[in-house]
Amino acid sequence: MVVRFTFLDRLDGGPSGFKGCFIFVSKRLLRLPVCVISQSEMRISSLICLACSLKPTMSLNGVARQVIGSVYGRGKTEAEMTTTTQNEIGYLPGVCYSPMHNPQYPLNGQHSADGLDVAMNEDFNTMKKYFGYVRTYYSQYYQFPIAPIAAAHGIRLFLGIYVTDEDWYKDQVEAAVQAVIKYPDTVACILVGNENVAPYGPYRPMDIGSRIKALRSEVAERAPGSRVQIGTVQRSAEWMDENIRSDMLALAELCDIVGVNIYTFFDKNNKSPGSLEQLNSAWSKMSEIYPPSKLRLTEIGWPTAGSPSVVAPDNIPSLGNSVTFYSNFLNWKPPLPGKEAFWFMFFDRRSDDNTMNVDLEKFFGLFNPNRDRKQENYPILRPRANTNIPKADVCVRPPDISQLFGSEPTCRVVKRFLG
Repeated sequence: MVVRFTFLDRLDGGPSGFKGCFIFVSKRLLRLPVCVISQSEMRISSLICLACSLKPTMSLNGVARQVIGSVYGRGKTEAEMTTTTQNEIGYLPGVCYSPMHNPQYPLNGQHSADGLDVAMNEDFNTMKKYFGYVRTYYSQYYQFPIAPIAAAHGIRLFLGIYVTDEDWYKDQVEAAVQAVIKYPDTVACILVGNENVAPYGPYRPMDIGSRIKALRSEVAERAPGSRVQIGTVQRSAEWMDENIRSDMLALAELCDIVGVNIYTFFDKNNKSPGSLEQLNSAWSKMSEIYPPSKLRLTEIGWPTAGSPSVVAPDNIPSLGNSVTFYSNFLNWKPPLPGKEAFWFMFFDRRSDDNTMNVDLEKFFGLFNPNRDRKQENYPILRPRANTNIPKADVCVRPPDISQLFGSEPTCRVVKRFLG
């Protein structure tokens, strides 16, 4: 048997603190486990929880907070099992996303993106069953914006802007600003750039910083009062590089979010697929250098197939090893809990996607390119996931987008961990 209790903040017409306390005490008298997540009732109810030897937990996902209490018993479904698991995670689970796995995405000389909006809508309908946060690398794909699709499915975005010197960069910025204006509750954060700081990438920290300042100014002008956070994502190697430390500190000062990508898979010191030791070590070092409140784990993962990396040949890509690492990662307890953390990635690449340098790049996904899950409980389900398929209000694509082909990227989200 599973018993669930759901009530909302007073802002949403939920119970008062007194009524909430009565419910909490009643549940304790009935010997039911209690999980407190309502912000408006936190002060009083936390005292009751402490008195009853219960652990109060606050969720920051949206205005409406929900409380779930579960009574464990036999015969629980997968959804019931995984609901409990996700509520016990020390971070807000998110996933990285790219639509490039879809056959509608123009690869290998295609000059049409017809149907890509429908495909992305189906992608989000799949992802929302498992994750409430999605991180993207672009704000739009061939004039199809991401934000309205995510909004239709109730998913919050860490919206990416791909940094380039090509003309279409301004279109990425415009799509991001429009997303903040039209879907303020959907866009949690805008991330300018991904793994592109020199010496690994082509840009200096100050180059990224100048784009962040320009974006912040435009958002302030066109969406006054917006509370959207702005930041960037770089590898842990660059964030912790002593040779560019002062420049990276200056970049972090301009950011609300300091996104860091950490891969134990590419660490030759990693002891086993299930070990979190290297993750904890890197996170601890990052927390010593940068404000912990700004830090987000924006990528972590383990490929399910392919040849081992030349930098860490003892870390073997396989479904079993990936499931082991994922299962242990669910138990990761960062020192500052309640922040978002993102698994790379939701979908594998297409078999004909030959834009990567090594074959293991194709197999970081939890799902196959055709949206089939690779294994049960990988990933685990979200509590009360909505399985309806809403039609997203995507923009009407201009009749001629031929000017984009040859300039807009086909597939530049590549993990080149070779130095």
